[in-house]
Amino acid sequence: MTPQKSIAEIASTAGFSDQSRLTSHFKRRFGVTPQKCRKK
Repeated sequence: MTPQKSIAEIASTAGFSDQSRLTSHFKRRFGVTPQKCRKK
């Protein structure tokens, strides 16, 4: 993940309609939210 970009910017770039869609997909795939992953 790119710390310089917001989660919303990453979601848009990746083709998600909004940040919540990315967060849901990410959590299902990796078991943590993008925010928690970024903090690791």
